[in-house]
Amino acid sequence: TSMKKLLQKWRDVSIKTKSSILVGIMIASMWALVAYEMMQFRDFSRKSDVIMNDYIEITGFMDAFSEENVWLEAYIRPALDVDRNYRLAGEETDRRMELLRPDLAADRREEYVLKRAICNAMEHYRETQVVFLNTGRSGDAFIQRYFSLKSQAAYIDGYTRELLNSCMERGGEQWQEIETANNLNSRRFSSFLVGATVLMIVILLILTRSVLRPLEDLGGAADHISAGRYDAPPLEARGNDELGRAARSFNLMQTEIRRTIHALEKQ
Repeated sequence: TSMKKLLQKWRDVSIKTKSSILVGIMIASMWALVAYEMMQFRDFSRKSDVIMNDYIEITGFMDAFSEENVWLEAYIRPALDVDRNYRLAGEETDRRMELLRPDLAADRREEYVLKRAICNAMEHYRETQVVFLNTGRSGDAFIQRYFSLKSQAAYIDGYTRELLNSCMERGGEQWQEIETANNLNSRRFSSFLVGATVLMIVILLILTRSVLRPLEDLGGAADHISAGRYDAPPLEARGNDELGRAARSFNLMQTEIRRTIHALEKQ
């Protein structure tokens, strides 16, 4: 049968080649297991980074805009010289705003609409702010523009909080999906680990039957010869590898020794 032919071919392969093949399979299985685990970890990290980056972008803008409003409160007090700090806070808010720009391809519809609303509100806020900064820091016009900025800031803050809530809801859904995927991957990893363990056991059994057992038989036959027992049954010479050739040579040597002893006994 084909199985017997395959087994005979395997017996004819040299021990070095057998060992190389079996060890190679074991190493490949181990690295495949490590590569699978690394891929799952990288996928988990990528998805986690996406969620965390969304949070960071939104909370970063909220913190910067809140800081700007703190300096706005200080700016309306004529006794304080905070012009530079107020303008720097505005620049930081604008930098954070650039990170929060809507992306039609990446954002969900609700988040895209909220980001667009924040951008539009910020553009109007900056226009009002320019007029505010060019107005003397006293008088009714100054106070009216200040309250206009505060009112617009409240709208922006409301949009941003709503965006954060939407992002948190989406993040919760994504974390649930990640957890489900991780549970599935854990079961796959466990199955893969069991399969790899079984494969290694099979390889060790093959190595034992192909190399270690014939060596043990050869060592036992050599012990019989050294003890003066020359009538032991011949070794089974399976295949044409080094052990098979050694077994045939040993059997021939045993036969010749037996013949020599018999010849000497007749004399």
